[in-house]
Amino acid sequence: MMREAGLSVRQLVAADAVAFRRLRLAGLRAHPTAFGADFAYESRQQLDFFSARLTNGTVYGVFTRDGTLAAIGGVYADTGQKTAHISTIWGIYVSPEHRGKGAADALMAALIANRAARCQQIRLSVAADNATALRLYQRHGFRIWARDHGALLVDGRLYDEILMRRDFDNTPPNP
Repeated sequence: MMREAGLSVRQLVAADAVAFRRLRLAGLRAHPTAFGADFAYESRQQLDFFSARLTNGTVYGVFTRDGTLAAIGGVYADTGQKTAHISTIWGIYVSPEHRGKGAADALMAALIANRAARCQQIRLSVAADNATALRLYQRHGFRIWARDHGALLVDGRLYDEILMRRDFDNTPPNP
């Protein structure tokens, strides 16, 4: 894998909404079976929809030396009383021209670092036919724990997702 020099990773803010929207919609359009979200729906949303997602959530971006947003992905913590120990990574997308250059690895490292000390488990799902993404997640310590048959219905066809998780030794002691 050829690494691109000068990549930087940071949490996105509302001021990044235009670039985030552009890259998010590109991913949804190009790979409809890779995301639970729908291009038609999100493309109709105003910029404040994307700004709110950045302001109210945790979304990271990988930038090239010239400031181009090359990759995006988010992570959130479950808020349920019994599931607050679980976080979920969502919406990973790397622009085609930046694939294979380290952007995805840099993004995953940042997302994991954001949650590792604050949760016991990070989960994600990946399209069953996306071998490249599956290898990426395995490199970052994720393991397969289930297959969700027919998880997505796109253009009248069902697609499976692979469910993956990474566990951390942050278990609080029993009283």
